[in-house]
Amino acid sequence: MKNGSKSERISERHSIIVLCEGKHEVKLTSKLIGGSARIIEGKQNTKYFKINDLLDKINMGLSNYIVVVDEGGVERFLYNIRSLISKLRTILAEKNIEKAIFIGVADADSPQPSNRFNRLKRDIESLINNPQRFRTISKPAIEFIEVKGHLFKINVKYRNNTMLEFILLLIPGNLEDWVEKREYNTIGRLMELPWFKTLMDILRQYGVLRDDINNILDDEPY
Repeated sequence: MKNGSKSERISERHSIIVLCEGKHEVKLTSKLIGGSARIIEGKQNTKYFKINDLLDKINMGLSNYIVVVDEGGVERFLYNIRSLISKLRTILAEKNIEKAIFIGVADADSPQPSNRFNRLKRDIESLINNPQRFRTISKPAIEFIEVKGHLFKINVKYRNNTMLEFILLLIPGNLEDWVEKREYNTIGRLMELPWFKTLMDILRQYGVLRDDINNILDDEPY
């Protein structure tokens, strides 16, 4: 880590929380990350305890592992993205963290990942426009970005000057079909696919892609 201010150190280390739809996405992502991955179940109490604990360690510069959360299904995955948007405005302010970056990996269950993203967008807009969740004076600014056909970003700026950046990779169709029906059944074969290259690029960008990736090209994805 480079020397710098507290906020710079936090920003460098903050993309190490990865939310995955289910066990296959968890196993694949963890394989790409390597030995520093720590898998936790996405049950509400367990997950938010771990995230609070991790944010504390990042804040102190002590975190040396990458949390990969198994959400246990797409509905809970989508629900917990909305829940994070609601809860992090308080958590970040309490911990004096300016910006949190989360990565999400899930199936689109459709050839058009934008269909799932647009549903999530509508749900998030409904959340922030709900006065029981966000009073007008505390409503965050939110930006939805389609980076490419399977990659999306959600940027949330809270009124307390903290920010959430959520990077969402939606696998066209679903992972099981790619691996089991279309026979992209090794890491090396998956590297032929645009969405998989994007997943690797994201992990590489935030410094969590394993260094010995070429040693697992013949491994099964999960």
